[in-house]
Amino acid sequence: MINPEDHISKKEVQRLLGTALPGQKILNIIPIIRGSTNIIFHVKTFNNNYILKISHRDDRNKGKVLEKEAKILSEHQQQKNYTIPVPKLLWQGQTEKGWPAILISFLEGERIEDLIKPGINVKNAAKNLGRFLAQWHKNKHPEINEFETGRSSFPDFNTYARHWLKEWEPLCLKATHIKQKDIRIAYNFIYEHLHLFKEKRWPFIQGDITNQNLLGKIKNGKLILTGLCDFENVQTGPMEYDIATIHDGIFLFYPEMEKPFLEGYREISPTSKNFKKRLKAVNLFRALRYIKRSVKYNEIHYFNHDRKYFKSWLKKSKLDGGHGEI
Repeated sequence: MINPEDHISKKEVQRLLGTALPGQKILNIIPIIRGSTNIIFHVKTFNNNYILKISHRDDRNKGKVLEKEAKILSEHQQQKNYTIPVPKLLWQGQTEKGWPAILISFLEGERIEDLIKPGINVKNAAKNLGRFLAQWHKNKHPEINEFETGRSSFPDFNTYARHWLKEWEPLCLKATHIKQKDIRIAYNFIYEHLHLFKEKRWPFIQGDITNQNLLGKIKNGKLILTGLCDFENVQTGPMEYDIATIHDGIFLFYPEMEKPFLEGYREISPTSKNFKKRLKAVNLFRALRYIKRSVKYNEIHYFNHDRKYFKSWLKKSKLDGGHGEI
């Protein structure tokens, strides 16, 4: 977890806010201690609340990740009909060290992981999330692109997946928390189903819809979604990638949300042909991505989650006969 005050002085934050909010009286600047990627402050003025995000990590700044989020928010804030609010980009600049910084609108609500308790009705919220995602996926791009400096674009998911699976394979096979045999089964299942991804234009993928980034409130025993934050992982790709992220970040904890979510999505757009098989392949692809990461950075604290998520989709894939090896 990042404590913003360990990385940047109060004086520098005040300087940034003086530029971003000229003439406004700052009432309070509250450090938000969470995550490992950005320095974040909740800024209160006489009239409004804001979020100040500063990217301090060299690896992310080389990729211009925060600049990507700013661009995505800027391009999408003209669309006012989303069923869930997203932040508005209000200002973009740099610290004295050259770290990128953005000021965005404050979204009301609490993280849904802190709200959903036994007895809370989540059906309408799940439907609304499905509607939002279908709306978001109407934005298309001709290539699969992660929109980060140094990252190649790809014409289709087949090429994209094969490129990354080859790169991840040595690390995945070194995993101590996943059996090598199961890694090979997953690889084979994905390879066998890549021919199903035939799109010519690819939707924008939000990439990080989790129970920590979805905000809400409880009213009359029902969950109401009030916002979605964190757009740094946006890329283009198969629509199933977002749904795979939601499986891992929401349905794994609240399985009762899956059915109404899909109902809401299909109110706006149909799911893809061969959706179930494609979803299994994409979930396994995504699971391997995070197994690779856990091995690469020795993130032992993620091992149990990696294992649970991977095994749940490996079990489903075996029902389709994906039993071969690399």
